[in-house]
Amino acid sequence: MNLTFYLVLALSLGVGVPSIAAETISFEKIEELVKTKNPAVEAMKQKTEAKKDREGFFTRSFLPDVAAEVSQETFKVGSDLNDTQSAWKVEAQMNLFRGGEDSGEERVRELETKAASAEAAEALRAELQKAYELYWTLVFKLEVKKSLEAHLQLSQKNLTEANRRISSGIATSTDRLEFQMKISLIKQEAALIEKEIRSLSKQLGAALGKNEGVLPQGPFHHVHDWEINIQPLKTSDIPGVNKARVEVELTEARKKQLKSGYLPSIDAYAGYAEPNQREEDAVSVAERKESYFGIKASWSLGKALNASVERGSLQKESAAKAKELEYLFKQTEIEQESILDSLKTLHSFVHDAEENIKASQAYLDATLKEYSRGVKNSPDVLEATEKYIEAQKRYAEINREFNTLYSAQLALHSLK
Repeated sequence: MNLTFYLVLALSLGVGVPSIAAETISFEKIEELVKTKNPAVEAMKQKTEAKKDREGFFTRSFLPDVAAEVSQETFKVGSDLNDTQSAWKVEAQMNLFRGGEDSGEERVRELETKAASAEAAEALRAELQKAYELYWTLVFKLEVKKSLEAHLQLSQKNLTEANRRISSGIATSTDRLEFQMKISLIKQEAALIEKEIRSLSKQLGAALGKNEGVLPQGPFHHVHDWEINIQPLKTSDIPGVNKARVEVELTEARKKQLKSGYLPSIDAYAGYAEPNQREEDAVSVAERKESYFGIKASWSLGKALNASVERGSLQKESAAKAKELEYLFKQTEIEQESILDSLKTLHSFVHDAEENIKASQAYLDATLKEYSRGVKNSPDVLEATEKYIEAQKRYAEINREFNTLYSAQLALHSLK
């Protein structure tokens, strides 16, 4: 008697399941919103643009470097009185040859832009995949919520039938307790699902550049002709592989650039100056003025030795990255084959799950009829109901797995 009282009290005070008010987003809008509104994607675009702005170094290296100096100082030379004089100097220097260092630097900067672009593509793929996963997880949770609502209605109907049977004397009060306990558990599970939906909704909204949560916009259909949209990709076109390949190229370019350390640099220079008497003895300002022009070659042993050490280090680094690229290439090929195989398998599972729903529905209907005639008991009804609800959940789960995997491949194809 006390147990019945507490169960009824729990039901009357049970956790309510509030409806979630949020903007709805169709699946087709996700790619556009991620590309234009996602903060991580926008940041990577800006980083790529920043790298692009550094290009053109080779052309700029031939521009004259003009420097100007002007000063005024008080000085004393020997026993002369203190004097205050000004001095100035203008000098221009122009690069003629640096052993290929400047062209090498230009190549490095171009590859840094290419690497940033590859990294941006990988970031876009990752953010697209994340948004798709959140979207289909939300669809799954909403389907589970819908199943729980149906389960709750069915359990309440079964509770009514149990009360009728108890009144007729063909069942005991334990039947009522069975259904009351089940209803309480369903309400708790529904409340937890609502909490998860709110959290996932906010995460999806953030991924799409929204300040509030968003929900998937139905109807949701299983994609039957998925193979038309998902064709095998060239492994080299996949962002992660492309990024690794550019890193190998960049290391090789830096190694090649260091060859300039073995060669001399040649510069042309010219200047015009007026030093003061502390630097030149001539009293006349006109006699202190000087102009000059020349070409100079310079070479540094220290620079050559450092270049040799750095090239040896980069040689090993390049070999290591080449091995990593080769391994990544093979792994990616295997992964792509596995994904396509999984899509085929999950696609067949979807149809099996649809048939299981029909079978479990028929089993539940038959059990309820037998229960009303007194042939079956409450545990039989609960078991049949669980089978029906689990069949619906399994169908939603398989759809989620298929659509998440399918969407991840769509994310790769959108970057081609």
